Amino acid sequence: MAFKKAKKDISVPASPEELFLELSARKYSNVLLHQGEMLREYARMGIDPTDVALELPTGSGKTLVGLLIAEWRRRKFKEKTVFLCPTKQLVNQVVEEAKNNYGLNVIGYTGSARNYTPEQRSNYTFNNSVSVTTYSSLFNSNPFFRGADLLILDDAHACENYIGKYWSLSIERLNEKHKRLHELVSNLINPFLRPVDQDRLVGKFPKPADASWVDKIPSRNFNEIRDMLYSLLETHAESAELNYSWQALRNNFHSCHIFISSSEILLRPTLFPTWEHDAFSSPKQRLYMSATFSKGGDLERITGRSNILKIPAPDSFKLHGIGRRFFTFPDLTLDESKCDDLVEKLMLKGGRSLYLVPSLQQREKVVSKISKIPSIKIYDAKSLEESKKSFIDENLAAAVLANRYDGIDFRGEACRLLFVEGLPRAMNLNERFLMDKMAASIIFNERVQTRVVQAVGRCTRSLEDYSAVVILGKDIPDYLINEKNTQYLHPNLQAELKFGKEQSNEMSLDDFLENMGIFLEHDEDWFEVEEEIISYRNDAEANDFPSIDILQESVRSEIQYQKHFWNSDYEKAVEAAELILGIINGPSGLRGYRAWWHYLAGSACDLASELNPSYRDRAEEHYKKARDAAPTLQWLIPLSRKQASSESNASTSDIFQLTNIENLIDHMGPKNHIKFDAHIKSIVDNILSNEYSVFETGLKQLGELLGFDAYNEETDGAPDGWWISDDQCIVFEAHSDGDSDTTLGSKKARQVSSHPDWLRENKKIRDDVSVISVLITPCTKINEQAHGLLGESYYYNLEKFRTWACGAVRAIKEVRASFNNPGDLVWQAEALEILGRRDVLVSEIVADISSRPSKIELEKV
Repeated sequence: MAFKKAKKDISVPASPEELFLELSARKYSNVLLHQGEMLREYARMGIDPTDVALELPTGSGKTLVGLLIAEWRRRKFKEKTVFLCPTKQLVNQVVEEAKNNYGLNVIGYTGSARNYTPEQRSNYTFNNSVSVTTYSSLFNSNPFFRGADLLILDDAHACENYIGKYWSLSIERLNEKHKRLHELVSNLINPFLRPVDQDRLVGKFPKPADASWVDKIPSRNFNEIRDMLYSLLETHAESAELNYSWQALRNNFHSCHIFISSSEILLRPTLFPTWEHDAFSSPKQRLYMSATFSKGGDLERITGRSNILKIPAPDSFKLHGIGRRFFTFPDLTLDESKCDDLVEKLMLKGGRSLYLVPSLQQREKVVSKISKIPSIKIYDAKSLEESKKSFIDENLAAAVLANRYDGIDFRGEACRLLFVEGLPRAMNLNERFLMDKMAASIIFNERVQTRVVQAVGRCTRSLEDYSAVVILGKDIPDYLINEKNTQYLHPNLQAELKFGKEQSNEMSLDDFLENMGIFLEHDEDWFEVEEEIISYRNDAEANDFPSIDILQESVRSEIQYQKHFWNSDYEKAVEAAELILGIINGPSGLRGYRAWWHYLAGSACDLASELNPSYRDRAEEHYKKARDAAPTLQWLIPLSRKQASSESNASTSDIFQLTNIENLIDHMGPKNHIKFDAHIKSIVDNILSNEYSVFETGLKQLGELLGFDAYNEETDGAPDGWWISDDQCIVFEAHSDGDSDTTLGSKKARQVSSHPDWLRENKKIRDDVSVISVLITPCTKINEQAHGLLGESYYYNLEKFRTWACGAVRAIKEVRASFNNPGDLVWQAEALEILGRRDVLVSEIVADISSRPSKIELEKV
């Protein structure tokens, strides 16, 4: 007989913890102590709320906790449960752990829904087991997993980009499929950009600083072109394979911002409207499993849920942390070639290693270096998605992963050696803009810290694990050795970093290798120094980030603002924004965030004024206050007809210069004094040299240090160097090998006067750039014929130039001493004041040079 008999209900254990004891195929006799505590807390207070977050630090066994809750609710309440992971690799890992370790039958779903098997489809439809899939399987225009009762969001601390991808339309300059659309959109927004930024947007005159350039189109300007941009996207989104993102935004296009960089144009809302996505908003409960809790509302901002019950990890588990890491910072004492040598030797010693970098470009550089190691096999993230077995089976292998600071981890002997190069700071243009331009990095403090913690913990996934962590590059060593940053970390991590920093001071390559060998052997020699780390841990305490309680208080209104704006209720959006401004008013650390919300309030007022003109004055007032709070953001100035009360009178060239100085200090590492001091010495030595070629090198180095785009070219008729800052150029004719008793002749006069024409004829500068030509010479006299050839050139006495140059170098050292992170508005204001007082700002330099015309300063004989 083919008919099936009805299944009888099977009794369900009273709690998720008890369920584990009934799993006959489980490998372990019971859950761990802290897992049991967490499951009991969930059973006591977490069953009914719609949004619950569990703090489950790395190595705490959060997969088991999440799976037990999912399976228990599936059985007890007959709920469809979906377990979300960031990546395919993690889906496969969860399914494997569930089956092999816990005796749970769960079904994994990866790839396109159209390729799901009938078994997979019926499994979800009839709720036969827990379904495990990726975030992207839920956050799309046609999700298969509709109608779920429980969503479990694994690694919720890292889900922002996975959720946000659905509501983000990214037009990439170097993507062939996006090329035409990028060109059309660039042409549309060009009228709102300075000429230098127009060039950056389309990749002209590429310079190192362009890689970090980010900006946005003011919403008032976006409103002017919104209909034309809408038409462009309607026409070209499908051919650019951006149609899914466009469909998610098109009906609420007014709520988007346009962020721009030299590689991408990004359209997205302030916060993601998850309440509009039924597959996410309709379940009875969303359970967020996070390695760390956000005390400042970050999880709420990411998920668009304002009322999340948070169940913290047990105190006993928080104290000790997971495993042991030995940190080394070779860049603090070794030059680049020795660091490369150390990496090679450590890889040979460690066998298998994991190497994390922030971008594909950096990955290519690393791979080109380590591929020279004989017999090494190199893996990327894709090759590890299905399984890590191939990597683990190799005796000599390196997994080099770009922008993957979480999601792929190694336990036990799988990998004991981790390299981290580059700080996982901002992951998208929105974050970069708020951090670097709006100086609102305070709202991302927890997010950045979590990324760093996740990065350095990839190879310590249990209490018994240990791994060596080699910190490379410039930005991440500075972040991890600076107590201003580390004071907020777990005491155990603070202790490991303190010990690692001490052990990296004044070390040779052989010293690093010897210490690393002792750690990897992990025997009595290491256990002797282990006590020192434990002592440091016992003395350490993790502090809360500043203003964290204020940010938590404001998040509910921030979500309300986005809901009102998304629904075109602009007056309600203004009310929400002004409520937020009332909450975040006061602390200086929130100055940049206040600027952002004054700007958003002004944007909402602009749109509200279309129906109610009284909002126009409110818009200007908010824009004015935004400008006062963020004086270095130039496009805020024209948004208000009223005079801003900012104390800064800096020109656009000065702001451009300061931004470059900030990027240079950050790139070189604000705490890496050895390399910086060596660079400064090289500049000063070259400027003081009478050898013309050496002096010209110093001139270029000095210009770069002072925030100019500095150039030098060895071709016929070329100047001895030129400096550019935005729309201002200073071009040099240097005469460092001259003598004060010499009378200048026609050659030097003709050269200095012709340099501006040479720059324009050879297309070295844009048409809108103003040029002044300077003759640097020890001479004080010029013959009569030559005097008539000087044109509109200017004079700088060589020794006075050298004196000024040394003072300028001291000014840079002074502003560097107080630098912490990019986008610090207080630092920017102080830096502008110092540089202005030392006559180092572009406007001051040009004014000073312009006061000394060559025809007046040089005596005609």
